[in-house]
Amino acid sequence: MAAALISKGNRLSDVGRPDKAIEVFEKVAVLVDGTLNDSLREGASSLLLVKGLRVGSHGQIDDEIAVYDDAVARYGDMASPAIREDVVNALIIKGYRLAGVGRHQEAIAAYEEAGNRLADGDSPDLQELAIVSLVAKSNSLAAEGNPAEAVECLEMVAGRYGNIQA
Repeated sequence: MAAALISKGNRLSDVGRPDKAIEVFEKVAVLVDGTLNDSLREGASSLLLVKGLRVGSHGQIDDEIAVYDDAVARYGDMASPAIREDVVNALIIKGYRLAGVGRHQEAIAAYEEAGNRLADGDSPDLQELAIVSLVAKSNSLAAEGNPAEAVECLEMVAGRYGNIQA
């Protein structure tokens, strides 16, 4: 049932019916809560990201942020690499959206939480997310009038990830 709903939510989103897709995403989250099936949880965690983007496309920033917070609360302790990546993406997107409306301190906190979750990540995908998070944090620090801290972030990127080929 959940797998069919995941597909339905994706199709509704693809055909421009975000309100209906959001309803489906909410049903999936309820169905998947408590399941031990990693593939269903992975699908549900990805759907929450899509739900957040859809809610945000309607200009509802606080509701969008609440969706990303929900994703972190629901799936933040899961060990699955795919779910871990979704959680970090939720935090990075949250940071971008907050920075986009001038809420840089909250954005910085989201980027820092993403970075903390990536501290032991050694896969290329997680390292790439760590770079994105640090660069975005640097941008928000600069926007808040902290150029020295912004530069420190960028130096951290070069020090930790300078040998990675993009």
